[in-house]
Amino acid sequence: MEQLKLNIIRLFAMEEEEIYREIYRAILPLRAPIELIEVTGKSDINTLKQAVSKFSPDVVLLSIKKPEADFVHELEQIRMHYPKLGVILMLETCSSQDIQLLRKLALSGNGGMAFFMKQSISQIDRLCKAIPAVSQGQIILDQPLATFIFAEKPESQILKLFTPGS
Repeated sequence: MEQLKLNIIRLFAMEEEEIYREIYRAILPLRAPIELIEVTGKSDINTLKQAVSKFSPDVVLLSIKKPEADFVHELEQIRMHYPKLGVILMLETCSSQDIQLLRKLALSGNGGMAFFMKQSISQIDRLCKAIPAVSQGQIILDQPLATFIFAEKPESQILKLFTPGS
C-alpha cells in the first residue's frame, strides 16, 4: 500500500471557468494515479504561490487567457524555488509575441511542462495522459503552439531536440 501511494501525482488546478472546474472535480479524481488536491477559481500568482507552498503539488494546472509577462516571470521564480514542479499551461489565446515568454518558461526549472491551447483539449484522456508525463519531467507542446515555437530558428540547443506532438 505504501508503494502505491508513492506513485500518486498530486495536482493543484487554477481555472477561471466554472464548467472546467466542475469537470476537473468530477473526472480527474477517477483517473489513477491523479489526486486532485484543490481546484480554485482564482488565477492570480499569489494564490499559486500559496498553494504550492501549502500543498507541495507535483503538477499545477494553470488555465489562463494569455501568457502575461509578469505572470510568466513569477511562474519562472516559482519553478526556480520548486525545480521539480510540473506545470501544465492551458491558454485561451497566444500570439507570436507570447511565444518568447513560453520558450523562456520552458527552460526554467527541471520539472516537466505542457503548453496547450484550451480549445485543443477536446478529450479528457489527453489531459489525463499529460499530467503523469509532466510529473516525470517531460515537455509537451500542443500542435498549434509547436508550429509557432518552431517557426523561428531555436535559440537554444535543447529546443532543437523537441518534435511537435500531435
